[in-house]
Amino acid sequence: MPEEPGKNWLLASLISFVAVILTAALVSIYMYHKYSFTYQIKKAREYAQSQDYEMAVAYLERARALNADVKDTFVKRSKVLSSIRRYLDGQGFMEVETPMLVSNAGGAAARPFETHFNALDEDLKLRISLELYLKRLIVGGMERVYEIGRVFRNEGLDTRHNPEFTLMELYQAYTDYHGMTENLYRYVAKEVTGSEILTYGEHQMDLSKPFERITMVDAVKKYSGVDFNEIHTLEEARAVAKEKHVEFEERHKKGDILN
Repeated sequence: MPEEPGKNWLLASLISFVAVILTAALVSIYMYHKYSFTYQIKKAREYAQSQDYEMAVAYLERARALNADVKDTFVKRSKVLSSIRRYLDGQGFMEVETPMLVSNAGGAAARPFETHFNALDEDLKLRISLELYLKRLIVGGMERVYEIGRVFRNEGLDTRHNPEFTLMELYQAYTDYHGMTENLYRYVAKEVTGSEILTYGEHQMDLSKPFERITMVDAVKKYSGVDFNEIHTLEEARAVAKEKHVEFEERHKKGDILN
């Protein structure tokens, strides 16, 4: 029995549509591959092996151009860390190193990575913050201390959150945040960028101006219109979070949602 013409037309249309989609995908993959950093390095190596050094240099130049933004980020990050150290050292702070393997991963609200110390047959955790040991040093009479080090949090992963990251904490006796933060930010910005005015995306930040002093509750009220002084229960906090499209987990309490 011959097939119906409508079915043949539908099948042909479907095949044509799939072919177009696959062709577009293959072209995209080819273009991405052809103009990727890895591809440029591969071609440079091939030309160098064939002793065509002019083409090898050309591909290396293209690779360097493709990688310029990434390189700039690495350079600026290094400068930021160096300038932080210079500023704090000049203010009489002492840089210290504290344990990464701890029995109690405190100082923050985060899930830790867990490991086992074979020599002592002891379960340990990777630190989630730098706080607790630095506070012990303050109590022990070291009045200005700081640490720049890696911490580990066994939680979410996306383009802006990495389970392993660098954290800086500093502690100073007999002062408050008024005497610790503003000048540090201004110094680092000027050292790294040459200006106290920074641009991030479409936003411009002028660090030369005095920082606003505002509580967390007042800040949330100012920028979202929600007054947490009027929210008395966890159910109310969850309801307003859903209304404002703020994600939270079942374990989060009222204070967690505010934060």
